[in-house]
Amino acid sequence: IEKGIKTQMGIFVTFFFEQFKLKQNVWERYINILAEMIAIVAWQCTQSKRKLQDCICEVGYEVADGVHPALYSIDFVPNDISFSDPIILLTGPNMGGKSTTLRTSCLLAIMAQMGSYVPCRSYKASIIAESLHALAPPTSFKPERAHFSLKVRDEIIVNYATHRSLAIIDELGRGTATYDGMALAHSVLNYLITRINCKCFFATHYHSLTEEFASMPGTCLKMMDYEIIKGE
Repeated sequence: IEKGIKTQMGIFVTFFFEQFKLKQNVWERYINILAEMIAIVAWQCTQSKRKLQDCICEVGYEVADGVHPALYSIDFVPNDISFSDPIILLTGPNMGGKSTTLRTSCLLAIMAQMGSYVPCRSYKASIIAESLHALAPPTSFKPERAHFSLKVRDEIIVNYATHRSLAIIDELGRGTATYDGMALAHSVLNYLITRINCKCFFATHYHSLTEEFASMPGTCLKMMDYEIIKGE
């Protein structure tokens, strides 16, 4: 009897998942709707517990003690973000916080423009038309997709950027052959500076980029680092 039950359960489970697969698009729509509802409810709950910041619309972008929204409740070192020039060329070692700061800059802009609580001491920025990003590819990308092809795809960001965009580009070209990656990063950075002139956080490990673009108007060099405190 027990063996028969296991056999029938196996048939049922197989049938169940086959039917689920046939309506995968429907389930994905339901999941996306539910995710949006959870995000809106969570946002509203946070709003009721926090004091709203005065988000002043001015030319530029300045944030004092900005914190990534997902890391606000933990022991997190806040960062000031100021676009004194349209392009910030950011360098520094791994674990310095570059990627987190890039994401924070976009998230705070979106939260401010939707009227949300902004996790920072002060926020002053002009209206951002759109936020664009070229970040590291997901670890789940298919092996047949070459890393180089994924990086070339990131160059498409220049087709959508305008002078009112906020773009974040994280280590464009890394993971490819040195000269290929350098060529990609150089071409995109040069185009953004000379043609688009939008606000852009460009994080890189290519030291030759910092040397070449250091004196170019509209570019500001910044570095992030970390400190290890003994006993903590």
